[in-house]
Amino acid sequence: MSLNTTLDAMVLLGDSITEQSWAKEGLSSRLSEFYVRKLDIINRGYGGFNTRDLLPIAENLFRPTTSTDLPKVKQITLFLGANDAVLFGPQLVPLGEYTQNLSAILTLLPPDIPKLLITPPIPDGPAWCARKEIPGLQPNRSEENTGKYAAAVVELGKEMSRNGFEVWTIDLWEAMDQYRRQPGQSLGDLLSDGLHLSERGNKLLSDLVIETLFQKGS
Repeated sequence: MSLNTTLDAMVLLGDSITEQSWAKEGLSSRLSEFYVRKLDIINRGYGGFNTRDLLPIAENLFRPTTSTDLPKVKQITLFLGANDAVLFGPQLVPLGEYTQNLSAILTLLPPDIPKLLITPPIPDGPAWCARKEIPGLQPNRSEENTGKYAAAVVELGKEMSRNGFEVWTIDLWEAMDQYRRQPGQSLGDLLSDGLHLSERGNKLLSDLVIETLFQKGS
């Protein structure tokens, strides 16, 4: 039996942070409530993926079609970079290629479809490394290096907006940095393991996205 749905969709593209966003205060959960009976929320988060891995999936997902029976993509979120920015290992994607891959994914959709481009979060490399409990293991993530990828996302968002694309940048990096600068608050409040978002981190991101949607009237 097939499912006959009249609802169009918002697609969330990303890595394990997106995959886990059905958790309390997570983006998938909050958006499902925000768009109840208006849009279906399609979570396409893939644990361990980088932009190189996700590009062919996006190409298949957003193929042009003449069918009038399929739901339409009304907007997307694109949240990648936490894995691309590793210091070593097979997940690493050089900064230039990372930006090109993001651009290629965004341009698969018509310019007028809203695209929320999210910077990677600030990682805590030692905390992420410590959870593996392997003596002598070196952190493969750093705040300094991931910050370069976050800055590239902000610049890409500006460039694509100048070129006529409806791209709205969500600067999660900056929001996390502002949060930890407040008395009694720390980066550890926002991360569950040094990489993935905690409930408080999820709420921070969800609030940013929903505030932007309100402002844009979307």
